[in-house]
Amino acid sequence: MAALTLRSVYKSYQSVDVLKNIDIEVKSGEFLVLLGPSGCGKSTLLHSLAGLTSITSGDIVIDGKRVNDVPCHDRDIAMVFQSYALYPSMSVRANIGFPLEMRKVPAAQRAKAVDDVASLLKITHLLDRKPGQLSGGQRQRVAIGRALVRNPRLFLFDEPLSNLDALLRVEMRTELKKLHQRIGKTTVYVTHDQVEAMTLASRIAILNNGALQQLGTPNEVYERPANLFVATFIGSPSMNLLPVVVSSRGGELVVLLASKSDKAVEIRVSESVVAGLPRDTELTMGIRPEWLSMEHTFVPHTALLDATITLIEPTGPDEFAVFAMAGHEITGRFAVGELPREGAVRLAFDSRKALFFDTRSGSLLGRHA
Repeated sequence: MAALTLRSVYKSYQSVDVLKNIDIEVKSGEFLVLLGPSGCGKSTLLHSLAGLTSITSGDIVIDGKRVNDVPCHDRDIAMVFQSYALYPSMSVRANIGFPLEMRKVPAAQRAKAVDDVASLLKITHLLDRKPGQLSGGQRQRVAIGRALVRNPRLFLFDEPLSNLDALLRVEMRTELKKLHQRIGKTTVYVTHDQVEAMTLASRIAILNNGALQQLGTPNEVYERPANLFVATFIGSPSMNLLPVVVSSRGGELVVLLASKSDKAVEIRVSESVVAGLPRDTELTMGIRPEWLSMEHTFVPHTALLDATITLIEPTGPDEFAVFAMAGHEITGRFAVGELPREGAVRLAFDSRKALFFDTRSGSLLGRHA
């Protein structure tokens, strides 16, 4: 296993900044996921770790050794690609054993290593087949086996499940998590799929436009997103964002929701929630769809919202509902049968969960920050 450190990693192509001073510490045995939209720089960062792409400035350090100028074949790193990159004319056994053959590992030792990896991945019965005779999931297992057989210090995965169908992606995701629990190798994994990130990661590094937006556990980036980008990128349906102002009314602090009509809508919340927030300044309040419930589930610290149902989307285990509220649209997630089919409703949410962001900078404010 290996510890990995990225210090002010910067990459540009002429006038285009692709990576902007990335600082990340990866502990030995950790599973770090690089998550972000297409074009955010995550694959470039992964290729830089592998030595396939040089960086413009900064340091890449593996187990205390700076490897910026170390060739990719000397970094003791194994990479699994999106496209599998298997040799079609070679058997599964030969594909898995190829890295060892290139290192002149004796045939008997090579055969045992291939058998051990095949047993671990449950593909022993496939060893004499060619890649063209395998399903997509089986090919991906072979690609992973080829990386495992070298017993490297560090594993890199570049969107390895994106070519698989939805059901197979779920199965392979489970297998990858079990595999990491068994072997405990330090892993860096790239994806644009937030479900993959949330289920696999020890920690998630969220990138956008080449910059690190937040580094934290799945729970941290979900419950305490560092800014509006993370808040909306993580979660499905996305977080509800509402323009509000914290003001004093009758000696009490209240949240005023900007309305499309002349009169702002007052949302009463626990004073401790807004005590440290700026007054009479436009903020953005964030509410996760699953935080909303019907009024009859009232508990202390509950805030109430009057809204009208405009759309219900059944998903099987639950329902997504879209509401109109003071000229704004919000989405909630409810158990099947919890909602009326139409009309006016009163929604409730625990105001202590509400998140507040600086509208201009996008940064998280208050006690959650």
